[in-house]
Amino acid sequence: MLQAQENINQARDVAADDLTIESTTADKGYHSVAEMKRLQAEGIRTVISDPVKNRKLESLDKEAAGVVRKAKRSAGSKSGKELLKRRGMHLERSFAHILDAGGARRTTLRGLENLNKRFKMSAAIYKLSQLMRKLFGVGTPKQLAAMGKTLFLVWRGILIVGCGLLGMNRTNPPTRKISPHGGIWSRLQRWVASETTGVFGWNWRFFRKRLTSTVC
Repeated sequence: MLQAQENINQARDVAADDLTIESTTADKGYHSVAEMKRLQAEGIRTVISDPVKNRKLESLDKEAAGVVRKAKRSAGSKSGKELLKRRGMHLERSFAHILDAGGARRTTLRGLENLNKRFKMSAAIYKLSQLMRKLFGVGTPKQLAAMGKTLFLVWRGILIVGCGLLGMNRTNPPTRKISPHGGIWSRLQRWVASETTGVFGWNWRFFRKRLTSTVC
């Protein structure tokens, strides 16, 4: 967390010792009395659940017991539960996208340098997908293709309905006569319904084979 604070200060071009982090949250695996004690000494609130339900605080010294109690109160508070919920939404979901959907859980690469490059590339692609989703509403090329398909189908439906409405004769049904204009609009409607389906199907099959997913 302190290293993250230094990175934030470097990005903001402020003093390295400027502390802006108010709270920190993590899963039960990061419940360490020594680490939480260091964070609380810096004035950072620790929202970390205790993996031991019936921990005997009597076996700890007074200072360590106070650290554990403070962390437990923070994790059980309303704001602490909200932070834990947001952690699950933003952090755990990104792990699922990068490791499981992105295939970064296992690798055949050798060497720590190659592994770092592979993981950083996956993380960069995930962040790019989040940025695209924020700006354009879609985060992957497949989602963009699906949106284009939906827009095309909506346009096709509007065009077919419009041709049908323009080709209708508004006289009473018993006296209605087939006009040459009505025949033209009827044939145009059938052509739109048949030809657009074939053209769109060919284009969809063509681009679907060439779409590359960002695995995010």
